Amino acid sequence: IISRGGEASLYMGAATYRKHFKLPASAAKEKVFLEFEGMRQAARFYVNGKPVGKYENGVTPCGLDITEAVHFGDQENVLTVKITNVTNYREEASDVGYQWGSRDFNPNYGGLNRDVWLHIAGKVYQTLPLYENLKTAGVYVHATDLSVTAETAEVAVETQVRNESGETQKVALSAVIVDTDGVARATLKGETHDLASGETTVMKAIGPLANVNFWDDRNPYLYNVYSILTVEDKVVDVDQVTTGFRKTEFKGGAGTGGIYVNDRFVYLKGYAIRSVNEWAALGGAYPDWMHEFSASLIRESHGNYVRWMHIAPKAQDVRACDRFGIIQVCPAGDKEADAQGRQWEQRLEVMRDTMIYYRNNPSILFWEAGNNGVSAAHMQQMVNLRKEWDPSGGRVMGCRTLNSPDTTHITEYFGVMVGQDRRTDLLQGSQMFPAFSFERRDL
Repeated sequence: IISRGGEASLYMGAATYRKHFKLPASAAKEKVFLEFEGMRQAARFYVNGKPVGKYENGVTPCGLDITEAVHFGDQENVLTVKITNVTNYREEASDVGYQWGSRDFNPNYGGLNRDVWLHIAGKVYQTLPLYENLKTAGVYVHATDLSVTAETAEVAVETQVRNESGETQKVALSAVIVDTDGVARATLKGETHDLASGETTVMKAIGPLANVNFWDDRNPYLYNVYSILTVEDKVVDVDQVTTGFRKTEFKGGAGTGGIYVNDRFVYLKGYAIRSVNEWAALGGAYPDWMHEFSASLIRESHGNYVRWMHIAPKAQDVRACDRFGIIQVCPAGDKEADAQGRQWEQRLEVMRDTMIYYRNNPSILFWEAGNNGVSAAHMQQMVNLRKEWDPSGGRVMGCRTLNSPDTTHITEYFGVMVGQDRRTDLLQGSQMFPAFSFERRDL
C-alpha cells in the first residue's frame, strides 16, 4: 500500500522534454499532427521554437496540428514540451483550479506518462478523436438491430472529414470490417460528398454484418474497422478503429433488473481503482505490457468489472480492458462532490473529450457524471452530452451516488455502496441511507 504521505513527498514542479525527429520530403504536402494520450498536469508545446499549443486539464488526450511548424527532408525538427505537475495548477484564462487536482485519488505522477503519436495525413482526411486543441471528433463506429440468436447486426461508421486541399473535392466513403484472422467480413457502402475547401462534414457508411462474434466479458472479441476515403477512385485516407459489437440493456427492478450483455444477465464483480493505476517504485509511467498484466490479474481474481476513480482512465488501460473483457465505468473529472461555475464547466468539457476519445471501446458501458452526487440540472447536462456524442454506443450516463430525488428520474443509472453498513438492512419504504432506498431499488 502506498501511503498518501509518500505521495506528498514526490517532486512537483516544472520539467522540459525534447524530441528530435525528421520527416520525409515526400510528406511536404501533407498534414502533420501530434497526439498526446495524456499527461499531468499542464504543458506548452513548441516545434522548432514556434508555439503550437497548450494543455491544462491533466486528464484528456490532446492533439496538435504542427503542419506549419515542421521541416521536411534532411532538416531536423525539435519538439519541446514544457510541463508542470503541480496539484494546485490554475487554468490560465479563468484563474480557477481543477477540482480533481489532488494527491489522493489523483496523485502527482506527472510529466509525459502516456504514449505520444505522430500522424501524417493528406489534405483530404478523417479527423482525429481529439477535441482538446484540435476540436475534432474522429470516427464513431456503432451497431444497431443486433440479433444475438441470428448473429447479425447493422454496423454504421460515422467519420468527420475535412478538406484542406484548396479546391472542392468529390469524396467517397466506404468501410471494411475485418476479423481477428485478418478476413474481411463485410464491406459497408458509404456516402459521396462534394466537399468545399475548408469544409468539415460527417460522412456515413452503413451495412449488415453476418455471423457476428459478439463482444462480452466471456468472449471479448474485437474487429478492425477500416474507413476509407477516395477521391476520383484514388484512396486518399484510411483510418483503423479496433472495436467490438455487443447488445446492452439496463433494466430496473428488484429481481428483474441488472446489466444484460447480449441477452445475458452479467453479474459485475471487480474493483474500484485509481485511474493512475500505479505500480510501486514505478508510479504511473510504465510500459504497455504492464497494463495488460494488470488486466490479467483482475481476470485471474475472477473480476470482470472496474470502476475508475475519479478521472478518466489511461488509454492503455481502456484498451487492455477491451481485450480482457473487463466492463468499465468511465468518469471524466471529479473529486467526490458536485461543482459550480467554471469548475463544473471544466467537468463538462473533460467528459465531452473523454466520450469522443473512448466511444469506440466496447468495454465501457457506463459514463460517470460524478462520484458523490450532482444536482438534477447538472445530471441533465451530462445526459445531454451522452445523447449528443454517444447516442448509439449502448452506454448510459449516471452517478455513483444520488442524494437528490429529482435527479433519480433524469439519470440513466445510479450506483450505491450499501454493503458496508448494517443500517441498510433496517430501511423501510422511502427511508434513505447514502442514496439507497427500496423505492429507488425498484425503479
